[in-house]
Amino acid sequence: GSNKVLSLYVLGALAGGIAYLLAYNLIPYYAAGLNFPGMVGASAAVYAVSVAAATLMPNYTFHLIFLGPVKIKYIVLVYIFISFLGSVGGNAGGNIAHLGGALIGFVFIKQLQQGRDLGKPVVAVIEFFKGLFSPRPKIKVSYTNPKAKFKKATERPKSQSRPVSEQEEIDLILDKISASGYESLTKEEKQKLFNASRK
Repeated sequence: GSNKVLSLYVLGALAGGIAYLLAYNLIPYYAAGLNFPGMVGASAAVYAVSVAAATLMPNYTFHLIFLGPVKIKYIVLVYIFISFLGSVGGNAGGNIAHLGGALIGFVFIKQLQQGRDLGKPVVAVIEFFKGLFSPRPKIKVSYTNPKAKFKKATERPKSQSRPVSEQEEIDLILDKISASGYESLTKEEKQKLFNASRK
């Protein structure tokens, strides 16, 4: 699903950044030779998605120019091997970040296969920020007879032979609000009022 891919991408970027920071702060070889002011790019996130795909479907085949059909697991293994060799080269920090992203991609799929979604907190944070910027519906309130007896919107009076119209249901709900307050509504009545406000 798209939420899982998005959360994996974000986790891959974070894992790459953490791997970079840990290596350059805890391993003397990297700390002594640090001449790189920071880390940029999304390659760790891409590695996370690639390794996750290879872990999930290792035998999926790509048809590469000049090489023919190659399984995704071999493509990903070659890239991980190149990053491993490059972890002592000029772009050591970037390659360490690649390995951090690759690790989280593998762990993410293994955990998902056991029923644990590591990306849920990421999706929750994204949904929270999306909610801050989405418009809220405006509710129109009109009263017909505030002192009238209220009934559940789904109930029909016994003496009434015709079905209750949608507007009459809304009027009954509004009467109930005026008599007992909004909290007295059932979940179904609140949903009907919300749906009517969006029309």
